[in-house]
Amino acid sequence: MKIYVSIEFVEEEIESFDLPEFYLNEALTPWDKIEIHPIVEIESGVCEIIYEEKESFWGVYLHQIEGGLKCVADVKSKIEADMLAELIFRCSNSRVH
Repeated sequence: MKIYVSIEFVEEEIESFDLPEFYLNEALTPWDKIEIHPIVEIESGVCEIIYEEKESFWGVYLHQIEGGLKCVADVKSKIEADMLAELIFRCSNSRVH
């Protein structure tokens, strides 16, 4: 499956825009839900889910049918995480994966 993404800037002045870092190869098992969580990096490469407003960034996860979460992207803000989760949901055509 290929997913094509079109980005439209709605504000005239945007200083910079970074695409999220995707980890889709990590999520090749069947999933049934999309979750977003605030994340803090404790030390290099070691991260934990934390309370909102204390986060370093947001993670987008696929909830595995057999249990557990698989991270598919890290983004800067909750808005970006919500938008990406909605995109994944719409591209999956509301099916269980």
